Amino acid sequence: MRTMSLRTRLLAGMAFVALVLIVVAVAITTATRTQLIEQIDDRLIAGASDNRGDEFRGDRSDGDRHSEPAPGATPERQSDFYEGAIGADGELVTFFVPNIGGEEFAPPDVSAELASNIDSDAIFTTTATEGSVEYRVRAVRNPQGDSVFITALPLNDVESTVTRLICVELLGVASILAVLGRCGVTVVAGDA
Repeated sequence: MRTMSLRTRLLAGMAFVALVLIVVAVAITTATRTQLIEQIDDRLIAGASDNRGDEFRGDRSDGDRHSEPAPGATPERQSDFYEGAIGADGELVTFFVPNIGGEEFAPPDVSAELASNIDSDAIFTTTATEGSVEYRVRAVRNPQGDSVFITALPLNDVESTVTRLICVELLGVASILAVLGRCGVTVVAGDA
């Protein structure tokens, strides 16, 4: 029976450790991204407005929050939610855009064709009509069936968190492999 040299065993062990580290890093990254998306979905479900954002509207002096804004008034609210609707004509009408932070956001790319396929409620990911922003979107068909209300949250924070996590994981894996490599060189050199 042939035995492996110390060098061969050490290299095989390091390769196994590297493989395990990579698998664990991928699993952590995937689980974290999934969890963050689920949190976004929970926010969409909890914060979605099925009435064109009327609960945010306080611009009418008569207190009527369920009709059009006061003449000449622009509805405002501080939020990271996008709100709009696709009417019977298939056009996306924007009620509110995310306005927290310095970034300007284009509306999510939700087509009339996509909206026509929504029976009652759907959550999905799409890009913005312009730029590189991705949105998580909740689309809800109104009870009359003639329009679809759109509530969306940009995924910028999710993507930047996942990117930072990947950087930390890469540094951690590289550090561990560097220490193992140094120990391996010392052991092999001491064995010679």
